[in-house]
Amino acid sequence: MKKEWLIKTLVIGIILLFIIMSVVPSTAFNNPKKSFVSVSDGVILYVGGSGSGNYSRIQDAIDDASDGDTVFVYDDMSPYNENLMITKSIVLLGENKLTTIIHGDAYYYYQIIYAIGQNIVISDFTIQNGAIGILCELNNSQISNLIIDNTICAVYLWKSSQNTISNIRVISCYEYCIYLYNHSSNNKIINNSLANSAKNGVTLMGSCDKNLIEKNSIEENGIGLVLVWSFFNLIKKNNFINNSIQAYFDNSSYNLFFRNYWDDWSSFKPRPLEGLRYWPFLKKTTPWKIFDWHPAKEPYNI
Repeated sequence: MKKEWLIKTLVIGIILLFIIMSVVPSTAFNNPKKSFVSVSDGVILYVGGSGSGNYSRIQDAIDDASDGDTVFVYDDMSPYNENLMITKSIVLLGENKLTTIIHGDAYYYYQIIYAIGQNIVISDFTIQNGAIGILCELNNSQISNLIIDNTICAVYLWKSSQNTISNIRVISCYEYCIYLYNHSSNNKIINNSLANSAKNGVTLMGSCDKNLIEKNSIEENGIGLVLVWSFFNLIKKNNFINNSIQAYFDNSSYNLFFRNYWDDWSSFKPRPLEGLRYWPFLKKTTPWKIFDWHPAKEPYNI
């Protein structure tokens, strides 16, 4: 009798142990009021909310974070009137991109977020009121699911490679929606809404090579896409709608335009794109044309 009781107790104890092991990690991760939660890659530092020890400033949490940590920002204290600098391999994550707002100081600071390094993730915010929304010198990083408003340039990449820029909605910027400069190569610009810039929707300037520009809605800009001394880029399945000039290139060869939608082109023929070609031996430029050989007949659902 005693032996049976011991066996039953042991079985019940093992069952309870499995239940606790399966429930506790999930409960800890989903507790929105804790200040720190251990995860496999680091800890989560909370900004806003009502948890004891939560930060009130985003930059303070970034300063205390280590590589692999996540800074999670609640919308309770939004807007956050800050200009941020990220130099660590962290995730900066907002609670809701519609309501978690970082409001920069357009008069005294150059950029709202400056990120330099690698393996950085910035996601789920509204970013507004600054000369540059996000200024980056990044590798192997992700910038996604953002709303960017009232900037001169929404996203600026400099010497940045192997990054993904996706699901960004630019409401208004005075000059450039996405600007790649100075050997920013092998990046992916996917599924963005880039509109209402006086100058360019997407700009690749100065040896920005082998980038993928796909499934973007490029609308109501001065020039939709500009390529300057940039090569081997793939531009496919984008919507070019109501830009003053849809696309332009200056001495940029071996770029492939494929199955883009052009609202000013209804022909079955290839869509010509006009630009300039530089001839080094002649030391002059001449007008040149390249083509989207298979333009789409209907706009894409982006």
